[in-house]
Amino acid sequence: MKHLDFMASDRAYFKKHKRREYRIRRVMPGELLPPDQNPPTHVVVRQIAPGVRARQFFTLPDLPGHKWTEEAARTLWEEGWLQLPVPDFPPPTDGKWPEPPRAPVVPMPEGKQ
Repeated sequence: MKHLDFMASDRAYFKKHKRREYRIRRVMPGELLPPDQNPPTHVVVRQIAPGVRARQFFTLPDLPGHKWTEEAARTLWEEGWLQLPVPDFPPPTDGKWPEPPRAPVVPMPEGKQ
């Protein structure tokens, strides 16, 4: 089944890279249903246990030939795009990434909970 190629790709990747827990790759055709008008470009795949994987989708810059590291994939998974170091965006000299902005907590109107 063509629409399950992404699952086979992830299975093969983690079988070959046994020490990896995370992977970043391009979104594959059929992976997002229904197709979005502005679909994300990449997916972070986390192998929770052999054969058990979860995915988070992001829009990342195209970096031809770039190999995403385990650390970059883990950071993206845990903290999101704002703290992901990428080429041409060097880490701060003090080694501390800024905290991502937090959305304000807005209480639900009475009777809507």
